[in-house]
Formats: sequence, structure tokens, C-alpha cells
Amino acid sequence: MIEEFIEQYYNDFIPYKTKSWCYEDGILLKATLDLYLSTKNEKYKDFIISYLDKFIDDNGKALGYKRENYSTDDVEPATVLPWAYEETHKEKFKKAIEIFKTHLERQPRTRC
Repeated sequence: MIEEFIEQYYNDFIPYKTKSWCYEDGILLKATLDLYLSTKNEKYKDFIISYLDKFIDDNGKALGYKRENYSTDDVEPATVLPWAYEETHKEKFKKAIEIFKTHLERQPRTRC
């Protein structure tokens, strides 16, 4: 029963914010990566790569991501990028990793 639910969920998936990279989808991407690493079922790998291909352009820029918002939540989907780059060697994933790394390095910090 759970397998059918998961299958249907992925088949009917619509990004939480259809035109923007977001935290909610990042959580799903991490969970999907866990499923893939546990099961080695290629449909999970394909889902992640397909999502990233749709949301990251050839220059490594994520659709709808705005650094000037200073939202670390919006970085969440990037946590699967190192794995995706290792799997595919797509340069746009490598570029995206560098963009997010730079953005995190420049993220304002609060003083305690």
C-alpha cells in the first residue's frame, strides 16, 4: 500500500511553488535521495535529476532564487546538488554549488 502511495505522489508531483526554488521542495528532494540510497530504485534518482534540470539553468542559477532575500530556507534544495553533480557531472550543477556556497559565505550573521 505504501509503495502505491509513493508511486502516485511522484507521478502527480507539482512543485510547491511552481516557478520558484523553495524549502518545501528541498525537503522532498532530500527524502527522495534517502529513498534512492536505500532502495537504489532509479525512479527516485530520475526524479531528483529531473527536478534539478527544470529549476537550474545552464549558468547554475536556480529559478526564483534571490540571494538578496537572505533566506537560508531557500538554500535547502541545494543540499542534494553535490550528490547530483557526482552522479551526472553536469556543469550546471557544479556552477550552482559554487553560487550557493558563495551566497552562504556572504550570508549576514547575527551576533550572540
